[in-house]
Amino acid sequence: MKFKKFYGLTILLFAPFVLFACGSGGGSGGGSTGIGTGTLSLNMVDNASDYNAVYITLKDVQIHAKKNVGNNNNSWTSVVAPTLPKTIDLLKLVDDVRFYIGAANLSAGGYTQMRLIVDPDYSDGGINVLSEQHPFANYVIDSNNNYHELKIPSGDKTGFKIVHGFTIYANTTTELNLDFDVCKSVIEKGDKDPWILKPTVKVFDDHEKAIIRGKVTDSDTKLGIPRVLVSVQNYNDGAADLKDEVLVHTSTITSSEPGSEGNFSIFVEPGSEYNLAAYKDGYHPDFGTVPSLEEEDVLEGNTAVNFILKPATVTGTVSGKILISGTGPNGEPPWATLSFRQQIECGPSAKSDKIELKSVNFENDITYNEQLPVIPTPDPDEPCGDYQLVVFSYERGTENVSPLIIDSGLNNLPDITLLENSK
Repeated sequence: MKFKKFYGLTILLFAPFVLFACGSGGGSGGGSTGIGTGTLSLNMVDNASDYNAVYITLKDVQIHAKKNVGNNNNSWTSVVAPTLPKTIDLLKLVDDVRFYIGAANLSAGGYTQMRLIVDPDYSDGGINVLSEQHPFANYVIDSNNNYHELKIPSGDKTGFKIVHGFTIYANTTTELNLDFDVCKSVIEKGDKDPWILKPTVKVFDDHEKAIIRGKVTDSDTKLGIPRVLVSVQNYNDGAADLKDEVLVHTSTITSSEPGSEGNFSIFVEPGSEYNLAAYKDGYHPDFGTVPSLEEEDVLEGNTAVNFILKPATVTGTVSGKILISGTGPNGEPPWATLSFRQQIECGPSAKSDKIELKSVNFENDITYNEQLPVIPTPDPDEPCGDYQLVVFSYERGTENVSPLIIDSGLNNLPDITLLENSK
């Protein structure tokens, strides 16, 4: 597949939010801290996954201040959230859609962290993507439309903490986005329930990010393809550990809303060149790069980051088990991450980068079944495009299958064992 370099992208930086007075206090302007009050506004955005829906019921968001900020007595302050409790499909937060959580009037100064409290029982009575009432407060609908309840350790008591410092300025609104990485957060247990949610959440302010917008279309029908995984990555050939060779910064899925199928928008950190990948089961992936982005690089114009996916005529399924010794963090059952990667260009002078197509988490001794397209036979003089499976877990060594050969039908791999504290 030809490796593309994208220029003339539609890259936008959100304009700073308008400053306005909020609450009482003697703040003298938007640049001061420690005097008066300011406002924190919270939104939730997506990160991508291969599931049809991932629902969590959020009931509270709490903020913790540094010492000597306001009347801090080492307590937590709740965000005023009229929208909560609410059962949210994290995968609906795509194509620039954000769920407004709420706001808090806080003393100006520094804040160390926040925590999200989920409800294990409450459901808002809404209808899910299968046009059925929510069967649980927190659950996954997998790619085969099966329900899996989600257990969130301590989620309804102490919540899950997001350690991210931020500053509230007097008479100013600080707007933060909580980017929920579903791929890294859901731990599958096969047919056993409940599955586990170990939330991975990034926090960012709009003005810290650029946006890449685009569309993914089918090479045959020329129509937009919904639910395609689009990811932003870097490749580090000199990484000491294979698991660190590919760093996925962020990802999203393309829209399935009528009229905007295949559209996507994705936040990126300025200051780096990135690899981009578009992948969906049943298609061959498409790749590209974007040049280094700087904060002043605000380019206006039509959408320019587009991918074209070719339907795969032959697919295969890779299957096996990951056996993990010992226990996970806090004595919980251990799990492993399976990262499926591919070299992204052919030829002797080609770019040798690898890119992650998809990543899944599985608990110990659970059979995985993951689909990949069979790679077309390459030119004998230019072998390329081999798959690689990299498997790793908490405080254990990294194992890999390379090359990972995928033929049509079922491809059974030997069990992969991860030993505790192995190198």
